[in-house]
Amino acid sequence: MTSVWKYLVLFCVFIPVFRALNSNDILIIVSYDAFRNEYFDRGVTNFTNELRKNSTRSKFMRNIFPTKTFPNHHSIATGVYSDDHGVTGNEFYDFELEKPFNYSYEMFHYRSEIVPIWILNEVSGGNSGCMMWPGSDYLYNGISCTHKQHFNMSENLHERVDQVMGWITNKTSPANLVMLYIEDPDNHAHAFGPESQQITDLVGKLDKMTEYLYKKIKEKSLESRVSVVHLSDHGMDSLQLTNVVDLTKIIKHKVSYYGNTPVMQIVPVNSSELDEIYKELKEASESTQKFKVYLNSELPDRWHFHNKYRVGPITIVAELKYGFHDMIDAAKWYEKAFNITFNMTNKYGVHGYDNALESMHPIFFAYGSRIKSFNEVEPFDTVDLYYLFCEILGLPVPDYLKGNRDNVMGILKSEDGARRMNRWVVLSASIILSSMLVSVLMIFMKIWRRNRSNIPSYLYEEDTTVLDDTKILNSTSQPPTLSTPLATSSTRFNAF
Repeated sequence: MTSVWKYLVLFCVFIPVFRALNSNDILIIVSYDAFRNEYFDRGVTNFTNELRKNSTRSKFMRNIFPTKTFPNHHSIATGVYSDDHGVTGNEFYDFELEKPFNYSYEMFHYRSEIVPIWILNEVSGGNSGCMMWPGSDYLYNGISCTHKQHFNMSENLHERVDQVMGWITNKTSPANLVMLYIEDPDNHAHAFGPESQQITDLVGKLDKMTEYLYKKIKEKSLESRVSVVHLSDHGMDSLQLTNVVDLTKIIKHKVSYYGNTPVMQIVPVNSSELDEIYKELKEASESTQKFKVYLNSELPDRWHFHNKYRVGPITIVAELKYGFHDMIDAAKWYEKAFNITFNMTNKYGVHGYDNALESMHPIFFAYGSRIKSFNEVEPFDTVDLYYLFCEILGLPVPDYLKGNRDNVMGILKSEDGARRMNRWVVLSASIILSSMLVSVLMIFMKIWRRNRSNIPSYLYEEDTTVLDDTKILNSTSQPPTLSTPLATSSTRFNAF
């Protein structure tokens, strides 16, 4: 019983302490799928451009390979590469479970100890709101977002903002973390191509949505509490169907194809034919210069793409502007879904290429109460973001992260004296109240034990306990170290 009591004391004291450190801070993470930096130069993002000038920004982020939606959103959410979180593509074959995966529970649950930031926030006493974020549909270790909206393209942009603001101002469970996913410009860019007028018009609508978000933050008088991180998962490029490579004319053996342009997983039906299939692809690769082919042992280390159960045994990656035969079926689907004419010379949007390519780079800028103004930081890795999120929310940092904390600490303001004093007042009050609660519980326990000693032994079984020590969470995390970056410059621009 003594060990149980020790765990109860730790729970009562340390969880309020963690939450007190940043109890007033609210973090909103907005992802614009496939938003590339060039879109800011089209003359339709007046508000966002002014916001970026007054924010902390980077020329780009280094995302993970493949530059696809599900792998990169899960790296943003978990702080690890696909080697560790297991989401190696938007679809793939799993050799351990012996079946293919697309969007599913199993796709996002490769290692149970790796959890998204919204789950860490929940177990640390916060309330998370997940607006259509990839992977947020599922429980992680039995826990989900307090507030959740499943993917629904019929809900317009302003309605989504209204909904997340409702989560933040909820009277019983106010969200201190919101993950807001926007499926555009990706959704339309695949059909119309990133250079199209349709995408320029759509980017203008996203600018209006961003402005509306800050308007609602101001209306709710949350300017002093909210920090907003704006990002994308990857960029976008284009190809014409005249640049499609038909792999069925190259491979003479029976194989299964998983994934889609520009990254395909090739699995021989007969594993003994692996070397012959690889040789066929290697010869075609060298003669056409339109794609590269890799065995698992040949994959570049910088991709962090060596998951032996969910990668390979052969991976082919198209060169920029090229794709594979699956693009023909995709183009026919776009024709029906978007009412466009199928044409071999149309420019269709594609991403997934090598993450070193400029057109695949995602955007990053941040603005708000914890963020420096008029500040530019060096490009950093997507997996570094988890440290930034933990710092703003006051969360304990997991030990399995693969990023670099130092890369993102320059984004944050130094705390001024008033704010620092306020935080420690709240912290002190939290410790005092927690200690009072523990004292009351200890007094109750002493009374209970005294009364128990007066019960005849034949009415009390010594081996029976109310609590099972093995089921108590042993929380050993320590409060995070607060950074003290350089003070931010003043600004006359106010997005709120």
